[in-house]
Amino acid sequence: MRTGHSATSFFVCLLVGVMPVPNLLAQSSWELIWNDEFDYTGLPDSTRWSYDVGGHGWGNQEDQFYTENREENARADGDHLIIEARKEDWRGRSYTSARLVSKHKGDWTYGRIEVRAQLPSGRGTWPAIWMLPTNSHYGNGGWPDTGEIDIMEHVGFDQDLIHATIHTDAYNHMIGTQRGGSKRVTGASDNFHVYAVEWSPRKMVFSIDGVDFWTYSKGLSNWQGWPFDLDFHLIMNIAIGGAWGGAQGIDDSIFPQQMLIDHVRVYRYIDFPQVTLAAPATLEAGETAVITGTSVDPDGRILRVNLYQDDGLLETITGGASEWSWSTSNVSAGCYKLRAEATDDGGWIGSTDVQSLTVGNSCTGNAPYLMSPHPIQDRIEAEYFDLGGPGVAYRDLSPTNEGGGIRLHEGVDVFPTTDGAGYHIGNTARREWVTYTVHVDQAGIYDLQVRLASQANQVSFSLEFDGVDKIGVFTHQSPSDDFRTVRVITEDGIALEEGIQIMKLQFFSGVPKVNWLKFRLRSPTDNMTKAGIELSEMADGSAVTTLSVDEAGSQTYYVKLTSEPSADVKVAISGHDGTDLMLDNDGDASTDFSELTFTMENWNAAQAVMMTAAVDGDGDDDIVTLMHTASSSDMAYDSVSVNLEVTVTDVTQTNFEDANELPKEIALDQNFPNPFNPSTSIRFALPESETVTLRVYDTLGRPAATLLDQKPHTAGTHTVRFDGAGLASGVYLYRLEVGASVLMTRYMQLIK
Repeated sequence: MRTGHSATSFFVCLLVGVMPVPNLLAQSSWELIWNDEFDYTGLPDSTRWSYDVGGHGWGNQEDQFYTENREENARADGDHLIIEARKEDWRGRSYTSARLVSKHKGDWTYGRIEVRAQLPSGRGTWPAIWMLPTNSHYGNGGWPDTGEIDIMEHVGFDQDLIHATIHTDAYNHMIGTQRGGSKRVTGASDNFHVYAVEWSPRKMVFSIDGVDFWTYSKGLSNWQGWPFDLDFHLIMNIAIGGAWGGAQGIDDSIFPQQMLIDHVRVYRYIDFPQVTLAAPATLEAGETAVITGTSVDPDGRILRVNLYQDDGLLETITGGASEWSWSTSNVSAGCYKLRAEATDDGGWIGSTDVQSLTVGNSCTGNAPYLMSPHPIQDRIEAEYFDLGGPGVAYRDLSPTNEGGGIRLHEGVDVFPTTDGAGYHIGNTARREWVTYTVHVDQAGIYDLQVRLASQANQVSFSLEFDGVDKIGVFTHQSPSDDFRTVRVITEDGIALEEGIQIMKLQFFSGVPKVNWLKFRLRSPTDNMTKAGIELSEMADGSAVTTLSVDEAGSQTYYVKLTSEPSADVKVAISGHDGTDLMLDNDGDASTDFSELTFTMENWNAAQAVMMTAAVDGDGDDDIVTLMHTASSSDMAYDSVSVNLEVTVTDVTQTNFEDANELPKEIALDQNFPNPFNPSTSIRFALPESETVTLRVYDTLGRPAATLLDQKPHTAGTHTVRFDGAGLASGVYLYRLEVGASVLMTRYMQLIK
């Protein structure tokens, strides 16, 4: 029934015996768990039915008032339930009727729901047998995001045409995308017919008298197309008039009108796949865990077996094998809970009991949720924070998980994401934190991406590795309430050492919802050399050191203060002849680098900053000039110099082909830094000489800048500097045109 009404409640499932299944069902695959045969007289059974009451139109401009506990509108006569619509004035409405609901008294996820009914007739009647969610978190928490299942609808002006429909965020009548099927049934108002849906994890099959007439499949839909994996309850009613039922008016001469219901029966599926699991009870830290099991389906085939540690997916085993195994090496110390789930070709799931595995001698320290440390360059799901409990793996100001997602026994609030992309941690109050055991397989400079959302004007958080702060208190301005990926400190980079470490994410403001984190290696340590800082005092109070660079190419200088300065410090790069280095190595750009400043106020938030410059590779020394804003009488420069590290990285070898080889194909690299303010570098590669055009556009396709216009370039890698000082903050795209046929486009973000 099309509706704007939303319903929320808690889970209740009333089990009423086990009864034989009618012949029209699939033999032994179904078992009756809930029913009403209406073999009594008086009001409907209050242990099975409640009422929706009111005359506010119910989101459809309906004309009736739904009453409660009134036999004139709903009663059992010993053989049937009678829902009766009457022409009478009642609380401002000209018609009365009843709307019976099983909410809190019959709620089910999946199963066969069938109703044998004889329908009312006449223009203006709109009977329906349908379902709404009992308690759903999807989308806006209400219709249509949480879903609607219409098993039977009939409008009196189109007699005998039966409709089955589903409504979701993606498919609903408000936007003209609802999905449904229809079937003509002769004598729908003169005879009883069985209206049913068989609802499985993968599809819904709608039938009349045992004959299927429409199927809705889940396919690859997320919650927007399939919110049907939570409890729903049954609704039966006769509406009068409304947007659909009253589209051709109401014939007042037809009343009263009745919908007779012979029975309501709900069945559960019983031929679930069977799965077993065998695992060792104890292991020493560092050993290999081997998990084995079997799986079989009584009436089909196994599609996959999912192996879990608590609620975390360890592995998906496909292929339908009756015997399966999985192993993981170097298991970390901790106490784990293993279980397996088998899914058959109907989408039905069977699961094992939980088996405990203790690794090492203690369950009180940090332990990776998935038994092994998170690889630093893989996506780290926020909900997979460490085991260890409060004070060890996390700090949360509330003792319980208020998110309703997974890990309900922990204190961190884990929510299902509103866009269907897994789970997120939320309600992140100031000074709350979570930890993750991670494995950095290669030391180097990393960038971080975080997928987050927030309703605040800004969010801020910090990141530590083994207690060492890596980004200060990072602040992101103007986040979105929708989940978006935020690049963190990409201009500065995050220096990580190799090995297993405890990463701590601490929150400061904005109550961000965090979906996942991912690190990207910008440059490995083996492609970096630290320059020795041998300072010579100059007459003006500054100091200099020389860096010898022998190979031509683009170089990146990472400058890092390792402790708070006692005065402001500036860093600049100049060439061996005293001129500023250019921004690229093909002579196209001419903008000089700005000086970088570390101040006593901001040094912690800018521990590492980056400058990129081209060198000619002639063997002469390039000079890094260091100076401070305080006069030499205020401080001794040597006290600052010991706190400075300079790292030289060959970006050419990091992002493109080896410096001694020509690129093998045309390539357009992501600009760096990104986001940027106000300038950034764009690099591209050519396997042979070509003319190149490089333009910048806004998201509406309007030109913002032309950096290169049909300019000849030799084979090799080239860098162009883009200055966005005159543009507004926002997302821009840059397009590379090579010759007459090759077009490549990327996006970048300017933040001011």
